[in-house]
Amino acid sequence: MAGWCWCLLMVLGVTGEVFGSSTVDSTCASTSYFKVLFNQTEAVQYVEYVAEMPDLSGFTLHYWIHLLEPSSFVCPFAYINEADDTSIQVLVVRSELSWTWVIQVNGVVVSLVTSPVSLVGKWHHVLHSWHSHSGNWSFYLDGHLVDSGINLETKGMTVSGGGRAYSGQRYNAITSSEPCDEGVHGWLTLLGLDTRGIQRAEHWMSRLMVTVLVDGCSPEQGGDILTWDYTPRQGYGGVMTTRANTTCGHF
Repeated sequence: MAGWCWCLLMVLGVTGEVFGSSTVDSTCASTSYFKVLFNQTEAVQYVEYVAEMPDLSGFTLHYWIHLLEPSSFVCPFAYINEADDTSIQVLVVRSELSWTWVIQVNGVVVSLVTSPVSLVGKWHHVLHSWHSHSGNWSFYLDGHLVDSGINLETKGMTVSGGGRAYSGQRYNAITSSEPCDEGVHGWLTLLGLDTRGIQRAEHWMSRLMVTVLVDGCSPEQGGDILTWDYTPRQGYGGVMTTRANTTCGHF
């Protein structure tokens, strides 16, 4: 089902190009599910994705996350090229009654969205998208569009390839700069990253595409850069990888 949906999106120009499907033939793909546990109370813990990162003029990032306890800051994903300090940072900031999702590209805040949905004690699917040529960004939570907009400051911006992509961290183990020094205390699975961003977030086909992605829970539907089933991961600081439940949303 997912294949025809993404192809139709490409034809309609919703994304400009298809994203979300792996180049690996899904008929031969593994059906195993694995999840990563960050028990990040004090120590440095992170997972680095072993992949050749290209130059990025947009991206779509999606993953499932389940926090074990409330944290002031959570870092599900970050990318940095220290040669020129270009970067992508996903940061979740918790207040008393809400959670604020912050996306930064090259130090510029692309989007800032507040949601009352708690990430503690339950799995949630998250999707972020940014398109440099138009400045469009969008944020989906559990398959629903929470917010979208245009950030003119980010139009034409590029993130240089060749850097390091990771989830977690604490106290700047990878870089001397500040992003993601709080890390993650909980579970993460099915993370995927694609070079293409959604241009028309409110289009019904975009919504359908995200719904298919959430309901499918497929480890091989990641992206053309990172796919959970096929991109090697290197854990540091005692990060634990374990087999997950194959029931979608109850890993």
